[in-house]
Amino acid sequence: MLRKILRVTFNIGLYLCVLSPSHAQSSLEEDCQPSNADQINELFYAKVTPYVASVDRQGNPLLGPEEAYFEKAQHYYEAYKNFKSVFIDFDAFEAITSANPNALENFESKLFVLGPNCEEISIYRGNLLGSYKAPFQEILRLMELGLNSNNQALIEFAGKKLSALPLNINAIIEILKNDFGFNSTSLSEILPESFLRNYITSKEIPISLTSETALLTFLSLKGSMSGKKSQLYFFVPSSFKGISKNRSAILLSSDGIIHSVPGVNVPMATEVLNRLGVPTEPILISEIITDSSGSCNLDEAGHWQQIIDGRKVRTCPFNSLVSIMLMEKNYINTIDYKPQLSQFAKVTKILDR
Repeated sequence: MLRKILRVTFNIGLYLCVLSPSHAQSSLEEDCQPSNADQINELFYAKVTPYVASVDRQGNPLLGPEEAYFEKAQHYYEAYKNFKSVFIDFDAFEAITSANPNALENFESKLFVLGPNCEEISIYRGNLLGSYKAPFQEILRLMELGLNSNNQALIEFAGKKLSALPLNINAIIEILKNDFGFNSTSLSEILPESFLRNYITSKEIPISLTSETALLTFLSLKGSMSGKKSQLYFFVPSSFKGISKNRSAILLSSDGIIHSVPGVNVPMATEVLNRLGVPTEPILISEIITDSSGSCNLDEAGHWQQIIDGRKVRTCPFNSLVSIMLMEKNYINTIDYKPQLSQFAKVTKILDR
């Protein structure tokens, strides 16, 4: 509807807003709500004298493109200076400007976009001004919104003007467990090429590496961990033969919670987590012993096997049995314990809390 109003009422052109310093900072309005339809329509429907470019007697422009731009900017600044400011959200900005990037230029002295933390973001020549912090998921949402409509102003803003607010350890772990929760195109657009090519050699991000790449994207957005520091331990099979879900791993956090992380690329995840300031170590598992649910070990060919009713089965439910082994602390009876004693000693301290 707004786009239709703009097309019918105005001949949209280039426009310079005279920015008020108060609008470059967060106003933190109490309700932080966009303007209602009446307030928006009052600005868009206003009858003002259209700008007419200065010409000589022969009808030739007197001013060059830049000078004409500033003249037009001053014209609309004066035309709307007594109007109240109007605020829209990112979704409205995308809907109005996707078909015509210059659709809002005549109104930029009075129109602002509400930022992730209620900042009043100024618009200049169709671009969103300033740099801000935002929740990681909101940055990804804005990037996807811009990509879906090819809105270059929104793509530029989400990819280059926003940095991520800190996440606590639980939120970081949830990212790592969710390969299907992220849009790989959005991640690729945000990630600097140097970051991406250090880890991804294919043209597109594989689904199996989406969560690790999301964590890398969070890091590239100056993301960090909030709250109490946490130590993480990955329990990784020393062989993947006979394990149904390739690259399966169990993750133990220093609060004693055991997480199952199927499909994780442990080397990449470990490196990114450590760079985020989350100390992370892998522990290799080649034998699993439990009192209640059976055991697994590797045969001579490095293939996992399990004894069920006295019969060897060449498979192993790795994640579930390792979780049980940790709860029972039966890792002290495995062949892996002594070679990795320092790591297992820390694990025991965590589980004893």
